[in-house]
Amino acid sequence: MLFPFHTILNSTQRSDGKPQITYNGHPLYLFVKDRRPGDTNGEGLTAFGGSWFALSPAGNQVSAQSPGNGYGY
Repeated sequence: MLFPFHTILNSTQRSDGKPQITYNGHPLYLFVKDRRPGDTNGEGLTAFGGSWFALSPAGNQVSAQSPGNGYGY
């Protein structure tokens, strides 16, 4: 285990022997079209039987910021 104590973020060993980070027991993945830190191109997609969301390092769902004009709409 990568994390020395029980948290909602944890790890498991994959079949190839490498560690896989998990969130509440579910594996976390990188989105192929995210190229730089902060990219959330896969945010909100529905694929492979579920919804996909970005997580912060603390394990919280990250909401994409709207590129609006600062007036909230």
